[in-house]
Amino acid sequence: MPGTVENIRSLIAGGRPLLLDGGLGGELEARGYDVTSPLWSAALIESHAEAIEAVHRDFLAAGAQCITTSSYQASVAGLSALGLELAEIEGLFRRSVDLARGVRDEFVRGARPDTEFRPLVAASVGPYGAYLADGSEYRGNYGLDDASLREFHRQRLLWLDRSGADLLACETLPDLQEARVLSGLLESVSTPAWVSFCCRDAGHLHDGNRLTQALELFAGLDPVFALGVNCCPPALIEPLVELGGTPDMGAANSPLNLPPLAPRLIPSPEVPETNVVGKPERKVDAIKLAKGKAAFVDDIEIRGMLYAKML
Repeated sequence: MPGTVENIRSLIAGGRPLLLDGGLGGELEARGYDVTSPLWSAALIESHAEAIEAVHRDFLAAGAQCITTSSYQASVAGLSALGLELAEIEGLFRRSVDLARGVRDEFVRGARPDTEFRPLVAASVGPYGAYLADGSEYRGNYGLDDASLREFHRQRLLWLDRSGADLLACETLPDLQEARVLSGLLESVSTPAWVSFCCRDAGHLHDGNRLTQALELFAGLDPVFALGVNCCPPALIEPLVELGGTPDMGAANSPLNLPPLAPRLIPSPEVPETNVVGKPERKVDAIKLAKGKAAFVDDIEIRGMLYAKML
């Protein structure tokens, strides 16, 4: 949508962060849906679209200002292996965006006239490791050549760029080679994008390369308006953000000359009244963790997760 990035920057300049949603796959699992297939939540796009819509709806009701689509673990390779034709695969990607947009538009129609920010839809783009569904997004070093990685990402990025999503959310990149390939592909998109990395410590991607090497790949890349990290231990967040040179990881005096990013956040006790998604109880699936798969902390109280105070 025109002005998306400007609206985000205006929000942040006014002293508020952009509030993202929670984990879609984890919340679906908490509600009893099977997300154990290699497609994760994407497996439910056709079979249980109403469940995905319900989670999107609850995240918005809890205060989220940006919801992400169920396309994170979807890929042409993975869906082709299940026997889908290319046109059907494109339809599934577009459907993931349409579900989120439909819920967002419904929410906007019912919102108070003084609602300050129209929620955004971010099309989720997972790494190659998510397609492997074996925990490779927490290791990197896939053993592929650049051409294979480029072909893996190219078609779905093209579809999602044309899907009507407000943003592209390229997430959980553990690997410098993949970051390099993705930076080249993002040069040709028209939808604003954020890129976030997955790190093993306070300075390195999971493949062992320095995070700063990956950040430099996106410096000056017009479609990329924000860089960050995800799926990292909380204790690493602040030192990783500071690698950009300043607390806001991309101010004009940053040595990397990176695009402006969301300022550093600290938890705030001044939290407005919001809803709870799921039950106020935390659980981790230890069996999945032992197998190297994603282990969700579900039934999260969104209130404490979403709101923060600017430094």
